[in-house]
Amino acid sequence: RLEAKKGPVGRECEGNALVPQYFREITLTPEAAKRVGKPTEVLAHNGWVMGWAATRDFAEPCWECVYLKRHLMAWGDCVKLRFGQQPEDSPFIWEWMTRYAVSMAKIFHAIRLDNAHSTPLHVSQYILARVRQANPHCWIFAELFTGDHHVDLLYEKTLGINALVREAAQTGHPRELSGHLTHLGGHAQGRPGPVPAVERMVPAPRTDRKHPLRQVGSFASLTAQYVPLRPRRCFSLLYDCTHDNRTPHEQRTAADALPTAALVAASVCSIGSTRGFDELVPHHLSVVSERRTYCTPRIPNLTAIAEPELTAGETPRVMTVRWPHGGKKVLARGSWDSWQKDVVLRPEAGGDFVSNVSLPEGTEFPVQYKFIVDDTWKFDHTQARAMDGSGNTNNIFCKPVGSLAPATVAPTRVGSPEVTPGILRVKQLLNQIHEKLGNENYIELTVDHLADDVIVVQRHHPDDHKGVVFVVRTAFWTDKNDSPELPVLTISGRITQLHVAATLSVNEEQKARYTEDKSKITGFKGDLLLQETLAAYATHAEGDGATTLAFHHLPQATVLVFATEPGPSAQKAHEGLYEVYKQLDAAVAEVTLVDAQYLLYSCEEEEKDVSKGARGAYAVPGHGPMVYAGLTGPVALLDEARAAPEWQDNNIVKHLRDGGWLLAYQADRLSDRPSLQPIQDWLRAAHGHISKLPRGAAPWHTDTILSCLYSAVCRHVLMHMGPYVASHGSPLVKGLALATLQFFGAVPSGVLNWERAKKEGFDRQPSLCAGLPHFSTGYMRNWGRDTFIALRGCLLLTGRFQEARDTILAYAAVVRHGLVPNLLDSSNNPRYNARDATWFFMQCIQDYCTMAPEGTGILSAPVRLRFPVAGWQEKGVDLPKVACLADVMQVILQAHAAGISFREWNAGKQIDEHMRDPGFNIIAGVNGEGFVYGGNTLNCGTWMDKMGSSDKAANRGLPATPRDGADVEIVGLAKSTVRWLSTLKEYPYDGVRLRADKSMSFGSWSKLLEVSFERWFWIPEDGKAEHCDLKMVNKAGIYKDVVGCAQPWCDYQHRPNCFIAMAVAPELFTPSRAVVALENGEDLLGPLGMSTLDPSDLAYRGDYHNDDDGHDKHTAQGWNYHQGPEWVWPLGYYLRARFQFTCPPGAGPEDQHHAVATVMRVLRQHRQHLWRDPWRSLPELTNSHGAYCGHSCPAQAWSVGCLLDAVHTVQTAVDPKSPLASPAGGRSQGLRAANGGDHHDARAPNGGGGPAGKAAAPAAQFAPP
Repeated sequence: RLEAKKGPVGRECEGNALVPQYFREITLTPEAAKRVGKPTEVLAHNGWVMGWAATRDFAEPCWECVYLKRHLMAWGDCVKLRFGQQPEDSPFIWEWMTRYAVSMAKIFHAIRLDNAHSTPLHVSQYILARVRQANPHCWIFAELFTGDHHVDLLYEKTLGINALVREAAQTGHPRELSGHLTHLGGHAQGRPGPVPAVERMVPAPRTDRKHPLRQVGSFASLTAQYVPLRPRRCFSLLYDCTHDNRTPHEQRTAADALPTAALVAASVCSIGSTRGFDELVPHHLSVVSERRTYCTPRIPNLTAIAEPELTAGETPRVMTVRWPHGGKKVLARGSWDSWQKDVVLRPEAGGDFVSNVSLPEGTEFPVQYKFIVDDTWKFDHTQARAMDGSGNTNNIFCKPVGSLAPATVAPTRVGSPEVTPGILRVKQLLNQIHEKLGNENYIELTVDHLADDVIVVQRHHPDDHKGVVFVVRTAFWTDKNDSPELPVLTISGRITQLHVAATLSVNEEQKARYTEDKSKITGFKGDLLLQETLAAYATHAEGDGATTLAFHHLPQATVLVFATEPGPSAQKAHEGLYEVYKQLDAAVAEVTLVDAQYLLYSCEEEEKDVSKGARGAYAVPGHGPMVYAGLTGPVALLDEARAAPEWQDNNIVKHLRDGGWLLAYQADRLSDRPSLQPIQDWLRAAHGHISKLPRGAAPWHTDTILSCLYSAVCRHVLMHMGPYVASHGSPLVKGLALATLQFFGAVPSGVLNWERAKKEGFDRQPSLCAGLPHFSTGYMRNWGRDTFIALRGCLLLTGRFQEARDTILAYAAVVRHGLVPNLLDSSNNPRYNARDATWFFMQCIQDYCTMAPEGTGILSAPVRLRFPVAGWQEKGVDLPKVACLADVMQVILQAHAAGISFREWNAGKQIDEHMRDPGFNIIAGVNGEGFVYGGNTLNCGTWMDKMGSSDKAANRGLPATPRDGADVEIVGLAKSTVRWLSTLKEYPYDGVRLRADKSMSFGSWSKLLEVSFERWFWIPEDGKAEHCDLKMVNKAGIYKDVVGCAQPWCDYQHRPNCFIAMAVAPELFTPSRAVVALENGEDLLGPLGMSTLDPSDLAYRGDYHNDDDGHDKHTAQGWNYHQGPEWVWPLGYYLRARFQFTCPPGAGPEDQHHAVATVMRVLRQHRQHLWRDPWRSLPELTNSHGAYCGHSCPAQAWSVGCLLDAVHTVQTAVDPKSPLASPAGGRSQGLRAANGGDHHDARAPNGGGGPAGKAAAPAAQFAPP
């Protein structure tokens, strides 16, 4: 305003005031003046406030004082209305505005809400409700600029807005404008389909529907049980320039009207314009004060422009070959004579070397040629060029693309009286192209930049793969360079039709000559140049699958629009993909479960091991290595990309556009598994076809290939994982069952038995690893404890009985000192420092006998000990000779009954660099109460086995949780074992011999445990207990974690271990006490796991960081591994126990469903994690409150197996007659009452011997979510 020399404030300077008026004084009618007692009234102008929340009324009393502080950008043509909160607050205004809006709805098909955010939301809602009563089909457009996408969404949902008004002219940069095109409509070509990979079905050819269910380019529809809806923006009405904003001349340049109009026409949304834009009117026209009329232009018949036919044009007989880069001797050789003879180029005055070459009849275009400059072969990088079939780059000479009707393309002076003014001549054609693209379903959109001011928009048809390309050089700013250096533009297919080739220029002289007409509205007189061919701007070359355009002249404000269709090779590739998909089921038909582990998973370490270091997991630029080398690696990234709003910036999408290396990798890696050759051939065939299709569509096609293969393999393996998994369609069970595959695979460095692997091959010795990636290879792969905690869920429930049998017998062969090894190390150098692994092993044998078709037959399976008993048995202890598995079990039981005491083999730094010397001394036995006990203060023989390693914090060699004494879970596992054996006729032994030449039957041992357990382990709420030191109690109503620990307070710590005992030996627990303990166990529950220590404990440290190099003893080097972090696998036992005690036999349907709902509510986040985490698994542990732990395995076998076991327990208990009740297809032996049913028969049934067959309870329908 200062530059325009505006005047002072006041009515006399209206329109020229230095600052806008905020208030307006109006003269009242006599009636109104009489009513209010004064002749005039002052009203406040409406407007907008920078940064103001759209949902707040800036005129309401508030501390911001908008009018007083002059924060308002006032609109001088309207006033602010005070509506109040309801019609009664201002009846006249509500009624008047409603009547006006309803009258408009009765006349017009649509209503535009100008500055919709300036009207209170509740008022708009009220008025639009009346509008829709009058005209239910009225379309509501809204100009909405709240500055906040969430607030926009609030308005859209509250008011039912059909489309938002958007404006191309209100963008500050060409890239911002191109971003508008991307977001305002259309489906981006190449976007991965919306259906998650695991739900994908084989695509089917389109029949009678247009682009059914899919959102990106392909010949095929996406077939799935459901199609997720993607979040999308509200529909848009895109204007080139609206009535109340500045013109292109005022904001950018006058010539930018043409490129803006072209880009708007290229959009996939409704479009609009304002009169005066096409005529190049330089100044904003006020809809309030403008009184002049428009000139009525003579509009010619533009049918020839709207539907131009491509003419072949004359075939050139002579071509000019030019070398502009100097030299002494320049020759040329080309395809015009099959590269036979040299053509000599003569120098011209300007320094160029030139020659005209005659083209014989039948010359194939494009003609390829090359220069020989001073005896060196060269090509000219400034001229059109292409790569031949051998990979050589040559220059090319192209036949003209075609021409438009000559009468329509003559250069014209814009604004001349004899022609259509402004850009109307081209604008009509652009509008017709826009309409045609919409009507014929060119719904896919790709937007790219050749330069900051050069935008390429491609509209693509998803079924016939034809396209229309807009190449637009904008004129946001003045740039006199008409020949910018631009990269070659590659277009898929070939150009079939030229629609528009036009350049608009409005020079300074033309702008200076412009004068406003006082009676007519006129615009600038410029030059609109229409060209017949693309040759004026670029040279083009057509290959088999693509066309290249090399621009040599592209002035500002140039628009090129042409049509394309796929080349012959692309059409054949689409047909070939039909056949590829038909062969998918046959390709996966013979995939075994072990093959599936390699095909779907194989982490980085496993892949390097299998390939002998030749490769790891595939690395995506900008992302790094995928978590798996197998299909799940890319599928997880594609699932993430398909749900991302900014999917086009996703690293894997960009990578797939750049090339087809990922598919080639997936196929090539299968060479290591000959059994997977059918899938390798299938992938290579698919890759061959996709490589011939446009790269822009490659992400979609690659996603479809990989996702369909992934889904087909998943369906195939699920159907081969036993009746329980095969018949259960819930995402939770499917996710858990598939996750079990991750852990059971074959790697050369981590076999079960090294000697057998050398003879039979490593691929014949698969094993169950503990977790990925840290425990995937070498001696760290196979842990006895982890294996047998996970085995029931990972192998037995998934019907993999042979694998379970092999695993049990492999560990049985290396039993030593009556213990199963903790670390197996391929049976070469096993380490025996775990007291609990043996009892989980015994539990798995029981589970196998109950669940597998073989039943107790495994007990007679031959076993040859790698370390014969004679080499390690204690003096005075008579152990049985080992010939079969039952003998191994008896050796274990007898060794514990007699007492185990030995020093670890090879004790010292070579096997444990942190442990202090006494820690290598291993003891275990059975005390007078029947409890299995063991350990000392310097070793950690249970799963809570963190050994300190920090010198700085002085915890090296000190176990954080020694748990020496009788551990509650080991007592429960031992009880489950002796109870089972006491009634098992097939077991050849009836008890054990004690040291004092006494014997104890398994039945007696079982009864002794039942009598002793709660006397020693229960911590009552009333404080009255025989073996309870109240001074040590932190929490009552729980069971002790240990009995007899050297540090007495450790006995009383609240940990989740008692729930393991509850699940496998429920007869040890009084139901009412168990329920109290389970309720208190909720204090340990986290989002995914259970805290390993009650948060109220002084030793609680909930966040584990193994790299903590601090001075705090409690956390240094991760010493708090089991002092609070939330482990997942104990949750499985907790849920099993909770269900058994809260839904006992005889519970009614209501109690059953309540118990089921409780369990499934806890597992809700696990289901989400399984399908969202790139590992498609469950982690080892989390930090406090479910926070991510970077030092945890992201995929852990026992986490997956124990939770699958929990879901199975719930399913089979609620419906014991279901075919899902037994993994072996109905073999479940039911439940035996403890000791033949003579004790605790009213308590919860045996939970350790497989499915809980509760025959008395009425069956309820249930399918876990």
